[in-house]
Amino acid sequence: MKFVVLLTILTTALLMHAKEKDSSIKKEDSQQVAEYTVVHNFKENDASSKWVTVNDNVMGGRSKGGFVIKKDRLIFSGATNTNGGGFSSIRTKPQNLDFQNKQGVIIKFKGDGRTYKFDARMGNSSVAHRVDFKTKANPKDWQTVKIDFASLSP
Repeated sequence: MKFVVLLTILTTALLMHAKEKDSSIKKEDSQQVAEYTVVHNFKENDASSKWVTVNDNVMGGRSKGGFVIKKDRLIFSGATNTNGGGFSSIRTKPQNLDFQNKQGVIIKFKGDGRTYKFDARMGNSSVAHRVDFKTKANPKDWQTVKIDFASLSP
């Protein structure tokens, strides 16, 4: 199955693939990693060209947010104006990704205690399939969340 994926998430993230080595993945989890796939590792020279910022100002809001890529990491920051339906997001530009025989994605990040959304879209559909995930307020330690495609709902 081919997906066009738009990710709306993150503080600092790394989406991993079984062929890539990552010392933070425990040995007992390595078999599960094979069921997931890489979307971005932020090591490419053009990594920032694959992402866009979308804030509530597209609907008259006043939130501000954006990202930078430093040291193979994407750092998302900003301020969300919660007076109204405020939001701040980063998204990948549409891309065709083959997730056949994959269970989902793994996101590695440093959290701030907030809840974030992971969105994915199939084909040219405007319907986002999403799931929320919580982070712990611990900017020093890496956290990992596994998002199964089966957990996404429109």
